[in-house]
Amino acid sequence: MPSQFHGIHTLSSALRTFQRSLDVTGQNIANVNTRGYARQRVELKSLPSIDFYSGQWRQLGSGVTISAISSARDTILDGQMGSALSRSSKNATLADGLKQIDAIYGEPSDTGLSAGLGRLFDAWSNLAANPAEPAWKREVQAAGAQAAGQFNQLAEGLTVQSQITAEEMKLGVARLNQLADEVARLNGEIRQAQAVGGSPNELINSRQAALEEMASVGGVSWRSDGYGMVTVYSGPNVVLQGESAQQFEFDGSQFSVAGRPLASMGGELGGLKDLSQWLDGQMGQLDRLANELRDRMNGLHATGPQGNSFFDPNADGAAGLRLSAEVAADPAAIDAGTEDKTGDGSLAQALADLREQNLAGLNGRTLEGYYREAVIDLAAQAESAQAQADIAGAQTAQIENRRSETMGVNLDEEMAEMVKLQRTYQAAARALSTMDQITEELLGIVR
Repeated sequence: MPSQFHGIHTLSSALRTFQRSLDVTGQNIANVNTRGYARQRVELKSLPSIDFYSGQWRQLGSGVTISAISSARDTILDGQMGSALSRSSKNATLADGLKQIDAIYGEPSDTGLSAGLGRLFDAWSNLAANPAEPAWKREVQAAGAQAAGQFNQLAEGLTVQSQITAEEMKLGVARLNQLADEVARLNGEIRQAQAVGGSPNELINSRQAALEEMASVGGVSWRSDGYGMVTVYSGPNVVLQGESAQQFEFDGSQFSVAGRPLASMGGELGGLKDLSQWLDGQMGQLDRLANELRDRMNGLHATGPQGNSFFDPNADGAAGLRLSAEVAADPAAIDAGTEDKTGDGSLAQALADLREQNLAGLNGRTLEGYYREAVIDLAAQAESAQAQADIAGAQTAQIENRRSETMGVNLDEEMAEMVKLQRTYQAAARALSTMDQITEELLGIVR
């Protein structure tokens, strides 16, 4: 038979339960602006009844308790968010990088390489028209030095950007490994909590945030095993299973996991990898152009009476391009004609005509045309990458909105829930006070 204190026990359970329910509502309100937070709800159940005899056997309820604290998390939307973050981050990173390369070229500009090449050919043309004027040889010398300097400056800019990109990839891999270790640790803690019947919603929220950052950094995907654990993949490769995480590696050119090369990467690292390839391609084009300019001008200028090279024949690529020692020391070392005759400007004219020649080494393009095409292609690719980044960003925002509607905290709902719990708590407290008073009166009668 229930004791005289049964009602107190029943109402005490209600007070404890409603207090915890208010705590959960307060947690929801506190995290209304927390990205990725999934609102929680307290699931209640009645405590087991007590049998008693009153004319016949009857049952009396024993109060209420919390059966679970559920989370409104939608695993399908979470997975879609991971894919969207990977695409958005990769495209945005590549777009930003291509814009930085475009800024290095700084075209169109009066001080860019395009203008420098034009000035050099103009100088040769002016010397052809005035072969006996030393001033025009000085102009050719200055224009050649300027063009070489612009090649050097562009090469330095691309080299620095390549170094920055490589360093960012190393830092990204380090961060990816930190996040993988964190997810593995959270996997274990979630498994342990669920094994004893707990509701590790905060741990799951933390793990989801780490997974989404992994997707943003390295383009990973994941799959739940139905027991609270997630397995993380990079492409088809398993990089984290249970509480064991493999280490990502980067050797300067190739990403790998535990020594297994990865065919591709998503996220920021994928964008940085594509950017690195673009930088290598741009440097290769610039070197090719510089070497063609050096070889073509040297080949013609060496046919002059003095037999000098115009550019240093031993200097390779855009970074090394410079005037030959003879020309750098004295503009008189520049030949205007093929013979040592006053008024002969034929050699200077041949060098000026080089401007219009389509060169096999430049895919049938002229020197200026090859450079112009490279710059235009870079700008077009940067614009395309930005468009892709905008599309991916819009998709990410759309998924986030859907997830917010499904999982997010609605302040109006939480306030209504809080008022309901408050009134319920107050009613239980008043009933408990009445029950306590009755009990005191019964004890007084006994005494």
